Amino acid sequence: MSSLVRLKTQKGSKSGLGLKVLMWVAYAERPLRAEELCHALAVEMGSAGLDPEYVPPLRVLLSSCLGLVTVEESSSTVRFVHFTLQEHLLNDPSLSHSPHSSIAEVCLTYLNFECFWDPLSTSGSSPPEMPLQEYASCYWRKHARMETTENVKQLALRLLNRRATQFGLQLLG
Repeated sequence: MSSLVRLKTQKGSKSGLGLKVLMWVAYAERPLRAEELCHALAVEMGSAGLDPEYVPPLRVLLSSCLGLVTVEESSSTVRFVHFTLQEHLLNDPSLSHSPHSSIAEVCLTYLNFECFWDPLSTSGSSPPEMPLQEYASCYWRKHARMETTENVKQLALRLLNRRATQFGLQLLG
């Protein structure tokens, strides 16, 4: 039985988590650092913030992939153990449904989190570390251009309206 078949038949949420990791590693525009990937997988669609309890530990991500991904020690980036796996995943659309729109939705949801827009949302504590912010800011548009759903459009409009309001307030202030 191949590792992909074994991954798909894992019990509980491990199968879904493993498939999401493979999707992100295969379709990301650049190699993701481990903490970026952990944050990406913790984003709940429709939420106003990231619950730190939902951020999966790296060891859980790696174990859900059954040895198909690894973390490079020198750069802390997540990659496939063999480059042919990425080729296979990119050529088998049954493994990931709408991967680019899924990634765009996560990036836009992340960028719309209240901690980026409302300084009072952190309740006087220091702002939370948001390691996915750079990737989400730089690449949500590329993913959205490749696959756009109605949800991606709505999230993008929300983000752009927030930016316009922010600039408008700065110009008046």
